[in-house]
Formats: sequence, C-alpha cells, structure tokens
Amino acid sequence: IPPHCSPVEILGDKKFHLNRIAQLTSSLISFNKDKSRIEMWGKSEDLEEAVKQWDALVDDLLVRKKRKKRDGWEKPEKAPLNKKQEAKMKRRKEREAEQNKYKIIPEGNFPYNGHFIIPDTTIDIERFIGVGGVTLDSIRTNNKCYIWHEPKHSLMKIVGEDCDSVKDATLQVKYLFTKVFAFKDVPDLGWVHHMIDPPSKPHKIRIADPPSWFYPPYDESDFKLLEPVFEGDKIPIVGKDDSSKELKQSFNLDVIQKIRESNLIKIKEALLKSLESIHLLDEEIKMRIRFGHVCLTRFPQPKASSNDSSKPKPLWAIERFNEKVMKNPRILSKFATCLAIEDSQLNLLFEDLGDPRSEDSQRINGTQLITDQSRDKYKPEPFREFKIYANRIIPNGNGTNESYPCTFDIEFEKFRCDEKKDEIKYIKSEREYDGRIGLWSAVLGEKNILNISMACLDNVYSWKLTLKTARRLSNDKFGAQGNFIYKLRFCKQGRLVYSNTKEINVVSVCEKTKWKYWWHKDYIVEITKYEFWDLSEFTSTPPGIEIPLSQRLSPTVTYGVTLYKKSWDDNFSHNCNLEPGEVPVWYPHDFIEGDEEEKGDVNDLLDDIGKFIRVLQDKLKTPMPTEHQ
Repeated sequence: IPPHCSPVEILGDKKFHLNRIAQLTSSLISFNKDKSRIEMWGKSEDLEEAVKQWDALVDDLLVRKKRKKRDGWEKPEKAPLNKKQEAKMKRRKEREAEQNKYKIIPEGNFPYNGHFIIPDTTIDIERFIGVGGVTLDSIRTNNKCYIWHEPKHSLMKIVGEDCDSVKDATLQVKYLFTKVFAFKDVPDLGWVHHMIDPPSKPHKIRIADPPSWFYPPYDESDFKLLEPVFEGDKIPIVGKDDSSKELKQSFNLDVIQKIRESNLIKIKEALLKSLESIHLLDEEIKMRIRFGHVCLTRFPQPKASSNDSSKPKPLWAIERFNEKVMKNPRILSKFATCLAIEDSQLNLLFEDLGDPRSEDSQRINGTQLITDQSRDKYKPEPFREFKIYANRIIPNGNGTNESYPCTFDIEFEKFRCDEKKDEIKYIKSEREYDGRIGLWSAVLGEKNILNISMACLDNVYSWKLTLKTARRLSNDKFGAQGNFIYKLRFCKQGRLVYSNTKEINVVSVCEKTKWKYWWHKDYIVEITKYEFWDLSEFTSTPPGIEIPLSQRLSPTVTYGVTLYKKSWDDNFSHNCNLEPGEVPVWYPHDFIEGDEEEKGDVNDLLDDIGKFIRVLQDKLKTPMPTEHQ
C-alpha cells in the first residue's frame, strides 16, 4: 500500500476492489495487515493484469487527492525571472493588451469604416458573435479593427486605420453571419430523402417481411423490406391450392426514365443545399456512401393491406409506389449495413479488390491504379481503430453538470505481421498490435445534415449517402479528453481496457478492423469488421476502476463496406481549422459539377455507385432471397 494511501481507500468498502480484481483476473488475493501489503497468487499473466489494475486505482486516487488538496499556508514568493523569462512575459502582456485594445467602442473618428446590416433579426446575436462578442476577437486582432454591435440600428460597425484591413474585417463579419444563417434551417434530423432506382425489367413492388438470412439493422426488430415482383408470370395466391392470377405488363420505359431523371435532379439539389448550409462551418465534416438494405420502419399502409397472413401482399406499380410511399414525408427507415458476419463471405471480394503481393494487384476490375507514394498507406493490410461513444460531463455554471453525447475515434500504432506469410487469411486473422496510442479525435454534437436512401430494385444491395458534422473537442494530452485517452490499454487477450473519468463515462465501444483499397478513379473502399460492445450498464462505474472488454460478453460481429472519395476528405479537412469568418478552399458546386482535375459530376457518381453495387452482388457470398413470381 503506497504511503499516501490508506488500506480502505485502496481495498474499497468491504474489500470491494480486492474481490473485484480477484474475480476479474482469476487470482487469489489477500491483504496482509501486519505488513500493509497486498499478496497475490496465480498465473504470471493474470498477476500482471492484477498489478495493472491496482496501479490504475492508485494513480486515480492520487489525481483526486491533488484536486482536493488546499494549501494551508501562504505560497512563498516566486523566484525572480531571468532575462529570457522577462522577455517572454513582456511579449505576453503586450499581446493581451493588443487583444483587449480592440474590444472597446472607440471614441473619435477613423479614416476608414464599414458596416454590416444584420438582415435577419430573429437570430440571437450571441449565436452570431458569441457571448460578449468573443467570436469577433480574432477578426479584431488580425485586422487591427474595432468591431461592435449597435442593437438600435441592427448592424455591425467596423472601423480602422487601414482600408484593406477594414474591407477584410467587414467581409469576415459577413461570412460569420452567413455561416449562422445558412445552418439555422437545417432540420433536427437533417434532410432525409427516400428514393428507388427502378428496375430495367417489368416489375412491381410489394412490402414484405425480411427473409431468414437477413441481417437486421442494429436495435430494430420491426421492419419491412421492398421486394420486386416480376410482371407477367403467375402469382400464387397463398392459402388456395392451384390458384393463381396473371399480371398484366404495364412496364413503361418512359416512366422509368422519368423516375431516374427525377432522382438525379433531387440528389443534385439536396447535395447543393446541404453543402451550402455547412460550407462555412468550423467543424468536422464527413460524407460517406454505405451499402446494405433499406428497411422501412414506418410507411403508409394501403387500404388493401391486412394483418391476415393468408392474403397476398398488395402489389404496387413502380411509379405509384414512388409517388405515394417514397415521397411521403411520414415514411421512416433504417439502413441495414451488415453485409456479412464471417470472413469467408468476403474472400471473393478481397481477391477482386486485389492482393498487393501479386502482379494483378495493380488492377481492380480492369482499372489501372495510380501507384504514387501518396497512396502507399491505402494497402490491403488491416489496421485497428476504435469508436467509443461516451457521455461528456460539462459543468453548466450553476453548480450542476450536464451530460452531452461524445464520440472518440482512436487509432493505435500499426500492427506487426510476418511478411513471409502470403495468405490473405493470415492478414485477416493473425494480427498483433502495439498498444501505443496513435491519432485520435473527440467530437461533440454530431448532427445528420443529409441522408439519401436509394433502394435499388435491380440488385440485392442498396446504398445510402450520409453527410454529417460534429464539433471537435480539444485533443490536449493533459485535458479531459486526453486524460481519458491515455489511460486506454490492451490486456493480454488483445482486448481494450478502459476506465471512466470524472468528465467522461463510456456508453459503448466499437472495435473496427479496416481494409482500405483504391478503386476506380479517386475512390477509397473500406471493408470493415465491426465488433460492438454495449457498456451502458457500466456508465456509473466510479473513475479509476478499469473495465476490460475481454471479461464482457462476446461482441456483436458484423462486416460492412463503405465508399468515398479521398478528395472529399481533403476538402472537408480545411473546415476543422477555420478561423471565424474564414472561407475553406472548396465550394459546394465542386461536388455537384466536379472540378477540373476529376471531371466527375453527380451523374458520374451515381454510375460509379451502380458499378460497385454490381461488384458486391457478384463477389459477396450472401444468401440470396427466394425469387418470387
């Protein structure tokens, strides 16, 4: 027992921690009161894990004692500063004086002035310029201008000594308002669009129960699927022997083409509107395309529908279903992204995307890959990531705390593998990881901006495009987020071990094993193995108590496929570091019309998505639905 800790603090009330660690590590542990020490017996690897558990408890106890410690004596006088420290202190004071100088409303006249009339007075001024105008501080200092709000005239006043500086400051204030104004109309759940990609052959649609092989979306059990029914063949009537009816073919190619053209226009308009609303945000932005199945959870029921299973499901004409169901604002859906639950189902897809050890690895479906150095990190060796969902506890200033959903994305140092092994199976299964923390980020207030679900009736798989934003939190190693991150470690079984902190309580953990491939033009294909643990029962676990995932129930394992362009991430990365009033290097029309280098517009994007869906349908070993006629 360390000298700064009492046995009760370490062992816990009624030896709670002693019994917990003994059970967790399958070790025999007792407390020797005479020698004030903890004695343990067991396997060496179990004892090593037990020691780490005790060390984590002691470290957390020491941190909490330092927080509560209050000096009873007056602090001694600081030692005199040397010349270097004096110069540093002088520069700091000058910088603070310069910043505070422009926070006041000046007296007298200035040679140059500008103003910005606020066009929408319904927007809270603090949402525009921050509490006390704090958002304007960097604009004031960088441009050496005085900026203040005149509520009587509903305008922002900008004055200064330099013409260009006043112009720049005025423009940045306009951009600052534009950011708030554009984002205010985004719905709480974002813009949601349901569409169907009509089939190339005569079909009708019915809403049916999922087949036995179907992998349902997470946390959703009551849903229906869209099922295409080929027109012209006999449809058996359930419950009546030798009874059938003929369907009259009503396939109209003009109607099908009209639906496709309408989809293209809607997608362009939705993308443009969404990107314009987030263009100036200083947040993390992600746009992804995922593949799976559209699952309807709420939809308008036709009059002929009935809960009587003996009656056949009503059939819809494509155009009528598109108008009456898919365009109905009340429709709700979930997207099932699970494409497989075993490695063996993905072997053909891995082979198609290419093995880097073979000569054919430079080609994917006949498309020559670019092999410059910038693409070296996108090789088909897996790497490990963790997505941790947690509650971020933040004081609200009234002596109480508020909890906000927070998400951590964490990479660990790249694993080591035996290069002598040529089997892809080895790459996927025999993995060894370093336990050192690599890149990580924490975000708050994740928001859906755009959600387009496209049900593809010609294929087994459909697709979904999502556009999301989130506010980045500080990644200071010694801050609240860093304090949580750098306590993470791996146990001997290779599973994550975490502990809650005063500010962060974990809700769930998703371990991701990713394989990244280049595909077609500028696309990145991510094949991801998801291992998910629901840890909501441990959110109230006190800080300092380590929770190893190896001791929990086996995780839910699924595999999914994601498609996106590297240029999307490159463009959106500029938004994370935007200063107030700054503009990123990209523009919304770049995504709609394509830039000069890519020559790709939305029409090309939809064609490429269709090509990749055909690859999935051809290469994925997924049980096929029973063909209905």
